[in-house]
Amino acid sequence: MISVCIATHNGEKYIKEQIDSILSQLNRNDEIIISDDGSTDATLNILSSYGDPRIHIIRFIQPDEKRSHKYDRNQLYILYASRNFENALTHSKGNYIFLCDQDDIWYPDKVKEMMECLKAYDIVKHDFSTIDSSGKLIKETNYNAEHQRNRSLTHLIKHLPFRGCCMAFNRKVLTRSLPFPKKCLQHDSWIGMIARINNHSFFYYDKPLIYHRLHENNVSESNKSNSIYYKFKYRINLILQILCHKAFE
Repeated sequence: MISVCIATHNGEKYIKEQIDSILSQLNRNDEIIISDDGSTDATLNILSSYGDPRIHIIRFIQPDEKRSHKYDRNQLYILYASRNFENALTHSKGNYIFLCDQDDIWYPDKVKEMMECLKAYDIVKHDFSTIDSSGKLIKETNYNAEHQRNRSLTHLIKHLPFRGCCMAFNRKVLTRSLPFPKKCLQHDSWIGMIARINNHSFFYYDKPLIYHRLHENNVSESNKSNSIYYKFKYRINLILQILCHKAFE
């Protein structure tokens, strides 16, 4: 059984194109778990209109950090998205989990090709193409294979080369990753690092399997404005969280 986990928030503009690209690849026993963070547009109406029993919509309630001054706007946006994904992951039932953004488009054979990889590996990451807001191709591929296959801890901590929309993993990886620590800002970095320190097998599939859409509201791009000091502090906190996680296993 496959669980596709999506975090949504006011995604009416692109969500139908994304869901259409996924449903055609799933079997009747698979599921799409959608955790919605208070959408006020037509997102929920679009999702409900499918009437497909594979689509499960769960409401997400933002954490107390909404009233905190510890984070700036971009960091809060990333935190909410990660907690939203955690909510979807917690409700998933599949043996194989795919992370998915609300505004991308999956290649027609993504599930088939990733499932072949997941027969031999615990966690798999693939390349991606980029498109603009109108769907026009910007770049066919984005990753350097050698860089992506480097699994040394120093390399991973320095670059955090994890992108959730390109990742899929089995339930062993998910079980080790949940629950997220309270200060976990990037869900994909947390899952990737937990998989690495627990020696889960990893494979980089050097082929683009999604069209990643670039537009003015991308959460995955919003952290690029963070300062060097913040990025250093974030990595120190991530290391401490990982050590605590290992200590209480």
